[in-house]
Amino acid sequence: MSRIEENRLLNAREIRAGRTILASKPLQINFELIGYCNIVPPCLYCSGKNFGYNYAPLDETYLERYGDFVFTAEHLNDDSFGEPLMHKKLTTLAREATARGQRFSFVSNGLLLSGKRAEDLAACGERLGFHVSLNAATADTYYSLHGQPFDKVVGNVRDYVRLYHDVNGHKPDLTLTFIVMQANRHEIFAFIDLAHDLGVKALFAQLHNRPSIPAGDFGYRFVYERELLAASEYFAVGEEIRRYVNAAGFGRDDVILGWDPSADYAVSAFKRQTQSKIV
Repeated sequence: MSRIEENRLLNAREIRAGRTILASKPLQINFELIGYCNIVPPCLYCSGKNFGYNYAPLDETYLERYGDFVFTAEHLNDDSFGEPLMHKKLTTLAREATARGQRFSFVSNGLLLSGKRAEDLAACGERLGFHVSLNAATADTYYSLHGQPFDKVVGNVRDYVRLYHDVNGHKPDLTLTFIVMQANRHEIFAFIDLAHDLGVKALFAQLHNRPSIPAGDFGYRFVYERELLAASEYFAVGEEIRRYVNAAGFGRDDVILGWDPSADYAVSAFKRQTQSKIV
């Protein structure tokens, strides 16, 4: 039995026993590898640019200081404000983690998902999962928010899905994300169709309540407070999405609502863990 599995079982025993001081290590470790991004000026809705999240790349050997915590966790997740694919060791860390039997994940803008990076990630297999932040279904809307070429990102995703399938024989764990705001709300259904066409999942999320001042201008005047939807509007959007997905016959797990409590993967994973058989 691996150290990862031993730690998971010990954690489950301790939780069932109601322990408040645990000998087991965390099942998931989050870290931030980089604060720099390759989109300059930044995306209009990005709050990181206004809160000082522009730190230099982390020396990957820093993670070794946390030894047992890093090497016994089931899941290692990069939670950078910057673009993780800019970090020179991102794919190396992903390969090492998945080879140890750990899950590795991150969020990317997808602009660098090509060439050697894409090949290295595809080689990680099913223990690798990541999100590509797209937030649009057309070139015009994507450019108005990101100032970047839509076709390049979509092409990178399409090529990666094909590459991954050639290497592993099945689809990758790849999710396109869509932050719902006034600027893109009209493209929700087209986004679902795009994700389905690419063979990936679609995740809809709320615009977080951390207002930012746009540092660029891509032809669209972005006013943060005006872009926010009320909670009732998000739930209405969710109902529209459910009806569309059901009518289209898409799989239940193909489209995820980030504001739906039932879609909380951390909670569902915890339930599976504590209900698992202890031997």
